[in-house]
Amino acid sequence: MNRALEPRASRHFWTAAAIVGLALAASATPTPLYARYRILWHFSLPRLTVAYAAYAAGVLAALILTASLSDNLVRRPVLIAGQAGLILATITLATAQSLGWLVLGRGLQGLSTGVVLAAAGSALLDLATPSAPAHAGLVNGIASALGIGLGALVSAELVQHAPAPRVVPCAMLLVGEIVLVLLTLRLPDLPSSRSGRIPAPRWPKIFRGK
Repeated sequence: MNRALEPRASRHFWTAAAIVGLALAASATPTPLYARYRILWHFSLPRLTVAYAAYAAGVLAALILTASLSDNLVRRPVLIAGQAGLILATITLATAQSLGWLVLGRGLQGLSTGVVLAAAGSALLDLATPSAPAHAGLVNGIASALGIGLGALVSAELVQHAPAPRVVPCAMLLVGEIVLVLLTLRLPDLPSSRSGRIPAPRWPKIFRGK
């Protein structure tokens, strides 16, 4: 990498890491609110598991069906599309008035998270220093762990002390998501050309009829 470009590439690298962290913080934010949702909307614990399942199904569907998008297209548009989905999911969760809206928001959040994680993880590999490619994996792991942990912790504190506990956590996420979209617009175009990338998940042959 050209040394003159290294500082800028470093900024882009940490932008990609922040995208990973915030996406996973968003995924953990609704969890402390579930008990409040049950009280407000009077539904049973088994029905609450549908919200968990919707998120997991969304992530799985994104990783299976769209993980190769950022390898076949430029990464920046894929990241922006995924983050737009996260913003829409955050708004849906902040304004949800029933279990159905909660399930819809979590499903969209899961789908968007899968898209973002695949594209941002690939961007970290592209932007990492060529002499230390393992750095991308380390940063990805740390950003993921911090995102999940801080997302749940901050949300739990806000649920206990914020004046509008269903809105304030989502409002904070929304600000962060908008800031990261603006930073993503400044990312360079990064088509995949690096060897050694983990292949994108695909449907097993038994499901493809081959």
